[in-house]
Amino acid sequence: LTGSGTDNQGIQACDRNLYIDRLVFTGLDKPATLSTTVQAEVMSSAASAVVEGSTSTEKARLFYQNGAATADVVVPNSVNQIKLMAKGDQCQGAPNLRISIDGKQVATRSITSRGWTEHTITANVAAGTRKIEVAFINDLYVRSPRCDRNVYFDRLVLTGPAPAPKP
Repeated sequence: LTGSGTDNQGIQACDRNLYIDRLVFTGLDKPATLSTTVQAEVMSSAASAVVEGSTSTEKARLFYQNGAATADVVVPNSVNQIKLMAKGDQCQGAPNLRISIDGKQVATRSITSRGWTEHTITANVAAGTRKIEVAFINDLYVRSPRCDRNVYFDRLVLTGPAPAPKP
C-alpha cells in the first residue's frame, strides 16, 4: 500500500494514518503447493533428438528408438504428484514411457494421444537431489504398411505440499 498526504492547508503532513476495514484472502481453501519443472531438452540422452515442444517457445525430446533421458534434479520439497506432458506416434499400439527416480520405477504410461496431453502420476518422492529418468521402452517399426512408433516428451512437473511457514 502506498499513499501521500497533506494537511487541510496543503502543507506536507508528517503523520499518515491508514485504516483498513478488512483484508480478503482468496485461494486459502486449497493447500499450498510447490512445483519443480524438468524440461526434456535439458535432460541427457543419446537415443533421442530435441524438437519443437508443446508451445512455440518450448522444446521437446523425440524418442525414435528405445532409450532414456536423465537429469539430476534438486527437489526442494517432498513430491506427491508428477505431471508428464507427452504425445505419441501410434503403430500397432501406443508408445510407453517409464518414469524412474533414483533407479526405482515410479510409473509407466501408455501415450495414446497424438496431441500434447498431460498425464498425472501419483508418487511419493522425498526432498533432495534425485536422478530422474524418462525412458521409451517399446519402440516398433513396420515396413509394410509403414508405421513407426515414437514418443515425444516435453516436461515433467513435480508437485508437493509447500513447507509450512515459520512462525
